[in-house]
Amino acid sequence: MGKGAGTVLGIIGILLGGVGLSFGLISWLSLEQVYTQRSWYDYVDSDGVSITGQNIDGLSITMNLKSGEILYVSFTCTLRCEGYWAEFYIYIDNSITSGRTSISRESVGGYLHYSAAIQHINNTLTVGDHTITVWAKTDDSGTLAEDCVLFVQTLKS
Repeated sequence: MGKGAGTVLGIIGILLGGVGLSFGLISWLSLEQVYTQRSWYDYVDSDGVSITGQNIDGLSITMNLKSGEILYVSFTCTLRCEGYWAEFYIYIDNSITSGRTSISRESVGGYLHYSAAIQHINNTLTVGDHTITVWAKTDDSGTLAEDCVLFVQTLKS
């Protein structure tokens, strides 16, 4: 490759870098900045999961939402199961939310340990106290939800 071709490639590289930097800067400036206000978490080492469905015992957070805040909820656990499926749902004030996940043996293979994770954001809650729980259901009475972590934050833009 000659000296001229290297110069052309160098100029193209600089132009592509400048375009990428410009898009990155525009994207960063157009994003709404969100700030964490307060955080809560709860942890349960192990709890049986009901065939008919129930809250995970001991995994509950009662928090207070202030004016202008948004609620962020994260749930993770390891599921030990010999059945074929399990479902997890985020409940706020005993009402089901859109935060849910399903795990099935068909989708993850024949393993007995599965990871479950849910993230839920709610910007329509009223100001005041709210209780967040996790509801679980399975087809196998020997199913255990282990290392369950419920994490809640309030965010403000």
